[in-house]
Amino acid sequence: MSRLVLVLAAVFLGACGSAQGTAANPSETTPAQTDQATPSPTGTPAPTHVPGSAVRITVNGAELKQGATAQVDGETPALIVITFPMAMDRGSVERWLPRSASISWADDHMVNLAIPASENNLAFKVPESLSADGSTIVDLFFVSLTLPPSIVVSTYSVDELLSGVRSPRDPAVRVGAVDAWRFSPDGREVLMFQTAERRPTGHSPRIFDLRTHSTVTLPVPPEASGPLLFGDWAGNDRVVLVAEAVWVGPADGSSIRKVADLRGLGTPRTVAVSPLGSSVALGWTDRLMIIGVGSGSTRMIVDHRDDCANPSGARLAWSSDDSRLAAVECDASAPTSRVRILDTASGRTVRTLEGGDLGVTSLLTGDFAVPRESGEQGEGSRGLFVVFSFAGIEKARYLGHAPTLSPDGRYMLDGTCCAGEGFVLTDLRAPDPSQPAIAGRAIWLTDGRVLVLQGTAGAR
Repeated sequence: MSRLVLVLAAVFLGACGSAQGTAANPSETTPAQTDQATPSPTGTPAPTHVPGSAVRITVNGAELKQGATAQVDGETPALIVITFPMAMDRGSVERWLPRSASISWADDHMVNLAIPASENNLAFKVPESLSADGSTIVDLFFVSLTLPPSIVVSTYSVDELLSGVRSPRDPAVRVGAVDAWRFSPDGREVLMFQTAERRPTGHSPRIFDLRTHSTVTLPVPPEASGPLLFGDWAGNDRVVLVAEAVWVGPADGSSIRKVADLRGLGTPRTVAVSPLGSSVALGWTDRLMIIGVGSGSTRMIVDHRDDCANPSGARLAWSSDDSRLAAVECDASAPTSRVRILDTASGRTVRTLEGGDLGVTSLLTGDFAVPRESGEQGEGSRGLFVVFSFAGIEKARYLGHAPTLSPDGRYMLDGTCCAGEGFVLTDLRAPDPSQPAIAGRAIWLTDGRVLVLQGTAGAR
C-alpha cells in the first residue's frame, strides 16, 4: 500500500512540473500565436497648413500686410477685400468676420466686406479657416484697422448722471478729431474745422449729424486761402466762419455768403457769435467790431483796448437776448484787466467791472462769470467764479475749476483736478459732496441735457 502511494505521488509531481515549465517559457508558443498580425488602420491624410501671410488683404484699395495696421477715416464704410490662395469653405471664414459687416463673395477665393463707419470694433482675426475640399488649413491672419484720434459723444439727462449712469453710452457716436469743433445748441450736429491747415489743400469745414451719421461739407469761398480762424453756430440752422472775412451759411451746406471783409484789419484776437445768431463780435488789440449776421451792418468800438500779453480765457460773452456784450479789456501799460458791459445797439458802456485776467465765461442762465483767484494754493486749488447779470449786478459766487450752470441755474458742472480727466455734477439746492466724478468733458445744451465728450487714441 505504501509503495502504491509513493508511485502515485511521483506521477502527480511530474505532471505539475511539466505544466509550470510550459507556461514559464514564452519561446514555446504555438505557430498560430507567433504568425498572427494586427491589421494597420486606413484614413484621410492630415490637412496641409498654409501661413496666414498667404492671404492678400486690401483696405479701401490699399494692400495691408500682416503685422501692419491700416487707418480708416471713420466717416465712410471701410471696404475690405480678402483673397485666398485656394477655394475656401465660406462658413469657416464668415464665422470670424464682424457681424456688422456687409459680406459678399466674388467667388470661393475672394470675399468683400463693408464695415460701417458706426462700427465700434473694426479690427478682427480669422484663425484656421478651411479650404473647400478640406485638404488645407489657412493659419491665423489679422485685419488690423484703426481710426484717427476722435471724440465719443453721449447725451444724458441730469437725472441719469446723478443716478450713476456709466459713460459713454453703448452705442455712442464717434466724431473724428479735428483742430476744433462746435456743437449746435440743441446737440444734434457738430461743426468741425481745421485751423492749422491751409485750404484748399486742407479739409474744408464740415457738419456731422449725430443722429444720421451723415456729413455735409461746407462750400469754401475761393478767396478763403488762409487758415480758418473761427467757426460757430448762429442758432441751430446756420454757421459762421471767420478768416480774412466773415461768412454765414445754412447747416445743410447748400450755400455760403460773405457778410463782412476783414482784409486790412489784421487778425482778430477773439471772436464770439451771439446766442440767437443775430450778431458776431470780433476783438482786436485796439478795436471791437460788431457785425449783423443778417444785414452785414457793422459797428466799430474804437475805445476798446486789449493788448496785454498772453491773454487767458474767453474775452467776450453775449447776453442771452443778443443785446449786450461783456468784453475783457487790458492796457499793456497798466496790466490790470477789467470787464466792460456794452449795449450793442448804441455802443454805450453799461458798466465796468474789476477783474478779467482769466477771461469771462458765458452762462446759459443769461448771465456771465468772471474767474478770479480764490486764495487757495497748491495742486488742485480752485478758482473763485463770480456770477454777474448783464446789468453788472453780482448774483452768486462759486469755488471750482471751470464751473458752468444749467439753463435754469439749479445744477453746476465742474471739471475735476487737474488735467480734465472728468467732471462733477452738483445739485445746488442739495449739494452732495459724495457725488462721484464722471469721466469725460461735459457741455450744457440749451434744453438742460448734458453732452459728454470722451477722447480716444484711434481704435475704438
